[in-house]
Amino acid sequence: MKKLITGLAACGILSIGVAVNAQQTTGGTPTSTKHQMMKECMDRQVAKKDGSTKSQMKKACKAEIKSGASAPQPTPAPQTESSETPR
Repeated sequence: MKKLITGLAACGILSIGVAVNAQQTTGGTPTSTKHQMMKECMDRQVAKKDGSTKSQMKKACKAEIKSGASAPQPTPAPQTESSETPR
């Protein structure tokens, strides 16, 4: 009976350890697949409402994915100057 309880406890601890390690190695967030990136790009193209055809939007998305720019980069917020100088 003690061996059974010890075995189950060991399995539980190992399972938790594997799950934590998997989250750490993947960064905790899943990576986007090419299909998902294409879908998101097409959604952005449709939201623009610039009169492009579906074929034109698809070409633009393929070019965007190929170039590695999956989304337009947000502009950084302007930094305010402080009265103190960094040392």
